[in-house]
Amino acid sequence: MADPHELAIEANPTTEATRTRKPKRDWHLTRIGVASLLAAAVILVAVTATFYVDSQNRVSLAKSAYVAAIKTKAEHDKAVAEEEAKAQAEQAAQEAAQAEADRIEAQKKAADEAAASQGYSPSPTADGLVFYKGVSGTCGTFMPCTHLSIYSASTCPAGVYVSANLKSASGVVVGHGNGITGGLDPSTSEIIEIDFPAVNGEPATSQVTDAHCL
Repeated sequence: MADPHELAIEANPTTEATRTRKPKRDWHLTRIGVASLLAAAVILVAVTATFYVDSQNRVSLAKSAYVAAIKTKAEHDKAVAEEEAKAQAEQAAQEAAQAEADRIEAQKKAADEAAASQGYSPSPTADGLVFYKGVSGTCGTFMPCTHLSIYSASTCPAGVYVSANLKSASGVVVGHGNGITGGLDPSTSEIIEIDFPAVNGEPATSQVTDAHCL
């Protein structure tokens, strides 16, 4: 007869044989997953770094472009300002020149009127600033002569040079003479004698050809 304990053992096998086993982990797949995550992280870091560098480059380029634009504008503004200043200076010079011309013209007009009121004629070469008129006088030599009163609307410290032709009754120039006055200013006049070569007693007249301030 069999031992009842042995039968019990056969009928109730050990729990080791019937225990549910836990599945083993697949370390190969786990390593692949980790590697994939690492690769994705590396790619993400690389993309982020590339984007950052590109952004920095764009910012740098933008700053450079901005600085260049500011410099260009400053140079343009400077050039425009210089042109405007030059134009203003030229305009001021033109206005000053015109004002001076107007002043001289007014001075000439006033001098002409004052001289004409006293019987003076304007010099043919002094542009309305030197005037003359014939006056009576005695020649200081035996040669024919003419006496002229010389007046200047401007100061002539070195005097006025005067020249005249002697003409025959028929209008032919038969002689020439000249002389220089002393220093003159608008408040003074001077009489000068112009001598001519002898003309054999033929009646003649004189004509002033030049009178200008020296």
